[in-house]
Amino acid sequence: MNIKTETLETTLDQLETEVLETLENPYSTYLVQFPYTCSFNIPDDGNVTTVTIESRSEVLRYGRDIDDMECQMKLDQDHGKPTYAKHLIKWTRDRMQTIDPRQVEVSYGDTPLISLMSNEDIDEFREGCLNDE
Repeated sequence: MNIKTETLETTLDQLETEVLETLENPYSTYLVQFPYTCSFNIPDDGNVTTVTIESRSEVLRYGRDIDDMECQMKLDQDHGKPTYAKHLIKWTRDRMQTIDPRQVEVSYGDTPLISLMSNEDIDEFREGCLNDE
């Protein structure tokens, strides 16, 4: 490399640095709020019980415009499902003891299943309730 080439490269590097230093950061800060729902079954009862939790989250994101934010959120939501689920399950678990059962909305299905119980069935059912099963 000759001296002219080195000088030219140094000058170009200096100009590039000056231009970058004078430009404003093209990114802005955005608050992104979005609803999400987690649903899961409880394996201990043969997956009969389904829990559904609806919530809302908010995150800070950085980008040039709304299109950047939408692209980032699409990737975040595609890759973040297990982490959002973990967060919401833990957050809910930590607050369950503060919920008054009198304030819980309960609804019933359309058709109950009715079957005659034997004395053995009754004993098993009673013991299961007493043992919190």
